[in-house]
Amino acid sequence: MRPHALPMKRMGILVVLLSLLLGGCWDRLEINDMAIVTGTAIDKQEDKYMVTVQFPLPSQMGGAGSQGGGGGTSGSKSWHQRVGVATSLQEANAQVQNRLSRRLNFSHRRIILIGEQAAKAGIDPILDTLGRVPQKRLSSLLVITEGSAQKTLGTQTPVEQYPAEAVRELIQLSLRQPTPIKTVYQAMLTDGVDPSAPYIALVPLHSADSPEETAQTLSLEGIALFNSRNKLAGFVKDEEAKGLGLAMDMYRHPSLTIKVEDGEATVNVVITNQQISKKTRVTGRDVTAVLDFRLICIVSENTSPYPFVKDQDLLKKLVSQEVERLVKKGVKQAQALGADPIGIGESISRDDPAAWKRIKGDWERIYPRTKLIVRAQVEIENAGIFAKPINPQEKEQK
Repeated sequence: MRPHALPMKRMGILVVLLSLLLGGCWDRLEINDMAIVTGTAIDKQEDKYMVTVQFPLPSQMGGAGSQGGGGGTSGSKSWHQRVGVATSLQEANAQVQNRLSRRLNFSHRRIILIGEQAAKAGIDPILDTLGRVPQKRLSSLLVITEGSAQKTLGTQTPVEQYPAEAVRELIQLSLRQPTPIKTVYQAMLTDGVDPSAPYIALVPLHSADSPEETAQTLSLEGIALFNSRNKLAGFVKDEEAKGLGLAMDMYRHPSLTIKVEDGEATVNVVITNQQISKKTRVTGRDVTAVLDFRLICIVSENTSPYPFVKDQDLLKKLVSQEVERLVKKGVKQAQALGADPIGIGESISRDDPAAWKRIKGDWERIYPRTKLIVRAQVEIENAGIFAKPINPQEKEQK
């Protein structure tokens, strides 16, 4: 035998032995064997949960307006929904899986809608299920719906290819601080602050493409507030939602329309940047919360006769007064609902632990009568290019 033959033989035996350890792709799962869930809707029907999962249909996701195109254009839908009804969320998901020929995959789910009735019953069991399965990511956004979550999730959208993505884009576009599941967990586990989440509703769609009065679209309406038992306390909308959102630093570039001198003339400003500091004082069983705002604004519209480009002091005063009015109005409604989304109690526990320990057991009765002081320091970054406002009435008088 030649000298180099033995090492080659040993090498061959080693390769054969190592190949036995290679199992190959024995656990592979092809993408066409999966249903990639993009959104989930959770509703409550008496004592049972109704879980709706939405997933795209790749074979139908053509270009907009083409055959098989998505997003409400001609052709078949580019998405599909399946529903499971059971006494627990996991059983409902299992029911959906047992009736589906593809494996449900939740690792790419970005949005979870909770219906009004399910939220009123309490979100503890829902969050418990979502937090136990690693595939169900905690970065998914949590949104509360007015009425049925299933109906909201199934609303056809004219822009996005499937409704779940439309909800996510709406939330991301409007809110500076959306509410992922992990943020809700943190609020539930922190003393002195109650969970909150954006809430959406179906509103009439006014569009040339959809002249029917029955057509509806998604709308971000306000904030859903939860009490200390993690049950939906109520919805905050309109001016109250804007004020509470300012206190929570929630909205992305909120705008304020301010009346000038009790007339029809208004000025609109957009808040481009804001900073909030929160302090609390406890005297006996009386609590005072102080919110200090530092706002940077731009003027986006001015129908008043005042040249704010040259004289900004009046505008700063008007903005400061409007912020104070809105924030107090929003927090007052939160107090009436027994919800503390801005964390006044948390601020007490951090600034004065001894006082919080003393009043914590009676916080539900102390919080609604907490005194709120709001102060706003305003800077006008850009008041426009016109030195004088364009005022038709002044022209007529001349």
